[in-house]
Amino acid sequence: MTYASALTTLADPTRRKVVEKLAAGPLSVNAIAAGLPVSRPAVSQHLKALTDAGFVQVRSRGTSRVYTLRPEALGELRTYVDHMWRQALAAVVEDVRHPPGGTVTGDIDERPVPPVIVTVRVACNPSEAFRRFTRDFGCWWPIATHTYAKAVSCAMEPYVGGRLYETTADGEIHPWGRITVFEPGRRVAFTWHPGRTPSAEQIVEITFRPDDDGCSVRLEHRGWAADARKRRDSYDEGWIQVLGGHFAKYAPA
Repeated sequence: MTYASALTTLADPTRRKVVEKLAAGPLSVNAIAAGLPVSRPAVSQHLKALTDAGFVQVRSRGTSRVYTLRPEALGELRTYVDHMWRQALAAVVEDVRHPPGGTVTGDIDERPVPPVIVTVRVACNPSEAFRRFTRDFGCWWPIATHTYAKAVSCAMEPYVGGRLYETTADGEIHPWGRITVFEPGRRVAFTWHPGRTPSAEQIVEITFRPDDDGCSVRLEHRGWAADARKRRDSYDEGWIQVLGGHFAKYAPA
């Protein structure tokens, strides 16, 4: 689901209320309709629209039908909002540093920071490349050289909301980010803030596309703050080493 279709689906206030209710857990249609200013048949119609759009899934529980929110459906929307939020912050900083008709108030380069983009080709199909990138994350990541706290292992929890983290020899866990999009065989995105607070996070998105008899893997690391240009530049070579070196060698093994 794209962020545009997600916004269209949630434009209706009743559907937003339904999604807010389901965020607390699975509910029957009667429980969902309780307290809403519309009839039960109208709620059923909204649930059908949400199900068709991929926001909600329905299961039978005895003689009842129970509706559950699919958190991965919100991943694309979150990625979009995160990106817009960072752009808005960068624009505010730009306005403060370079007011119209005024003088520069600092010596930091406040121009928009472009994303890091790296594309590699691996000799396996997209489904296999996706599985090896996500579920085997700790097998191919170069933890000996790319770690925050001299960790001995790292892992990715393969679902929306799952963690990326490293673990030290004495069992300490240090977070790197959380999964925001998880579309097997197609795309995974996650927040990224190793060694920093979540308020300093960026977004890393990886897409997997068929390419002749292999797979094209494209990484985009975006959402940089205006004062992070030097740190961003270090990732150019870093992601080439990690994705083009370690993962490209591991994926077809």
